[in-house]
Amino acid sequence: MVGDTFDTLFPVTLSAPPPPPGLPAYGRLLRDVFCGDPTLCVRGDEAEQAWRVVAPVLSTWSRGLVPLAEYPSGSSGPAGGAGS
Repeated sequence: MVGDTFDTLFPVTLSAPPPPPGLPAYGRLLRDVFCGDPTLCVRGDEAEQAWRVVAPVLSTWSRGLVPLAEYPSGSSGPAGGAGS
């Protein structure tokens, strides 16, 4: 592996052997990006559309116009919600 060459979008120099095959998800994503594989990446227009939807929700929550119920991870959700 060390010394192997790959086609990449920009110059990359590997000075150590790659980690074992059990790379965490973000490690796999970074490896794919460095190797020029966009399969797991979001296109720019997709990211812009996602923020177009999410930004107003975040703004509304931050101004306290709609309550943001908090609840413990793994629970059925906030008290009084559909899962209660």
